[in-house]
Amino acid sequence: GSVSQAGSQLRVSYDLLDPWRDADVGRDTLDGSALQVFDLEDEVVKSVSRTLGLAAETAVTRALRPHDPAAEDRYRQALAYLRRNDNEASIDGAVSVFERLIASEGDVARYHAGLARACLCKQVLTEERSWENRAAAACEQAQRLDPRAPETWLALGQLALHTGRHGAALEQF
Repeated sequence: GSVSQAGSQLRVSYDLLDPWRDADVGRDTLDGSALQVFDLEDEVVKSVSRTLGLAAETAVTRALRPHDPAAEDRYRQALAYLRRNDNEASIDGAVSVFERLIASEGDVARYHAGLARACLCKQVLTEERSWENRAAAACEQAQRLDPRAPETWLALGQLALHTGRHGAALEQF
């Protein structure tokens, strides 16, 4: 595939090939505005899905699209806070950022999974059982939203490990 830009206009072209049969499956070219790149992305997903005979999961695509352009930066900031899991202020920062992301961007599995991981870190530092309960609730929400997301598996694995269910942890990891 390719993406071309002329001013504020984008053109996305793709060819789908079946490498096992050395066959052309289909192709399309779509035009859109660089100012509405997520809408163009949704159209590409729909086109590829139609070409493959699949139902387009536009609800999933829209759920992943941030309302706030800085949401991705804030998500990375929260993950950076989690790396300092020995520092309670850093973990509090991660919890706060994940909660704000959920409040502003809605239910996104990776935000709930990140919150679960932060709550587990907080429970280790404070030994307060309520943090483990919050982690379990956030894991359930992440699993409900996207059970196949790697972030969901990671959070579920860490929760299982934390609660002594080593077989379940190994399965999730």
